[in-house]
Amino acid sequence: MKKVLPVAALLLTACQPNPDSSATLYRNSPVELQMRVLVATFNGDMMDNGNMENCGMTARVLNSNMDAANKAGGTQRDPQLGFWCEQGVNSKGPVPSSFESEFPSNGRTLYSW
Repeated sequence: MKKVLPVAALLLTACQPNPDSSATLYRNSPVELQMRVLVATFNGDMMDNGNMENCGMTARVLNSNMDAANKAGGTQRDPQLGFWCEQGVNSKGPVPSSFESEFPSNGRTLYSW
C-alpha cells in the first residue's frame, strides 16, 4: 500500500492539464458592450496549441450562428457583439473590435475527428 500511494499521486499529477495551455471563450453583452462574459474554459490535456485552436473554432461557429439567426430574422448582426478566445484562464483585457465568423469551421488543428 505504501508503494501504491506515491505512484497514484504521480499519475494524478501527470493527468492535470497545464494551466498555461488553457484557453477561455468569452462573449460580450448587448447591454454593456465592454462586459466580458466567461462562456467556457478549454483546458484539456492537449498538445501544442489545441485548446486555443478548439476555442477559436467554437467562437467562429458561434459567431456564424449569430449571423445566420439574424439573417433568418431579416436583420444584420451587430458587429460589436460576438464571441472570442484568449489564452489562459480568466484573463483581463479589452473586448475585441471585430469577431471572426466561419461555418463550417476549419479546425486549423492537427486533430481530426
